[in-house]
Amino acid sequence: VMGVFDPLGLVSPALLQGKLLLRRLYGPEHLQWDTDLPAKEKEAWVSWLEELLQETEIHMERTVRPAGAVGCPVIAGFSDASISAMCATIYVVWQMRETPPVSRLLLAKVRVTPASGFSVPRAELQAIVIMMRLLMVTLKAAAFKASRVVLATDSACCVAALKKAGVSMNAFFANRVSEVRHTLEEARELAEEVEDIRFIEGKQNPADWGTRPGRRLGELG
Repeated sequence: VMGVFDPLGLVSPALLQGKLLLRRLYGPEHLQWDTDLPAKEKEAWVSWLEELLQETEIHMERTVRPAGAVGCPVIAGFSDASISAMCATIYVVWQMRETPPVSRLLLAKVRVTPASGFSVPRAELQAIVIMMRLLMVTLKAAAFKASRVVLATDSACCVAALKKAGVSMNAFFANRVSEVRHTLEEARELAEEVEDIRFIEGKQNPADWGTRPGRRLGELG
């Protein structure tokens, strides 16, 4: 699970199941490092590994700029979370000369939520923080200046929280809301236009792929 070389996170949704299986071993009755796995856990690991080995190769474009693209792209970021995991994705959207706009996945990150102490609202806000950090990596490293930055989450609670003063929140929320606001201001110096984080329906949110186990490698190509 930890040895997969995927610095851009392009196949991270397919690895979520393995990370969740690993987290189960560190629960209240966690095992020692040299303890043999119980039969139930062995079956779960074997099933997941066999599924990975049965997958065919997947192909992704080496460049995120398609042939025929014009101008500077729009950067689109999405975040989502569940009780199991948090996910953030960054897409590059290009205007084309003769065809509709084309979007390409640039970065993604999937993190398993802690075994305890994390509610869904906390995970949703942490996913937004991850999205903002990926955004800054993109804006600082890109060879172009984004024409516009669009950011979205399917958590209406988090969208509302970002509009409130941090003093009315507990430390967890206040610190993360402050970081998101600061990052938005920093991003506005690197892109022509950066919109405030907006709400998006869950069914339209591509980051949802990284928050639920069971995604297969073949679905990611």
